[in-house]
Amino acid sequence: MRILLDQNLSAAIAEALREQGFDAVHTRDVGLATAADEVILDWCREQDRIAFTRDADFHAILARSAATKPSVVRIRIEPLAERELIQIIEWILRRKSAELERGVAITVKRGSLRTHHLPLLEPGD
Repeated sequence: MRILLDQNLSAAIAEALREQGFDAVHTRDVGLATAADEVILDWCREQDRIAFTRDADFHAILARSAATKPSVVRIRIEPLAERELIQIIEWILRRKSAELERGVAITVKRGSLRTHHLPLLEPGD
């Protein structure tokens, strides 16, 4: 499974995930550190990558566009130690892999994980 970590997550997390065998890159690794959210989502779609972010705009963009890809995981837990964040991402990648492959928007809060299948809205809604 191929993932991209948004700028609002540490690049060290991508490195730690690579050490665990995941194909993980950070926005700064691929020249997207200052790119608009729409550009990042387009790149993830083209590269078949799952976006991990803290940014609410990613889900909003998916809803407005009625997109079916890419899957986006929004982490809404702060503060959160880097090691704990890595564990959450690893857990999601292992436990939700089939859904992530089909296209979902996942929101992670303390004590809950909500999954919505894409598209979030049908065209014209």
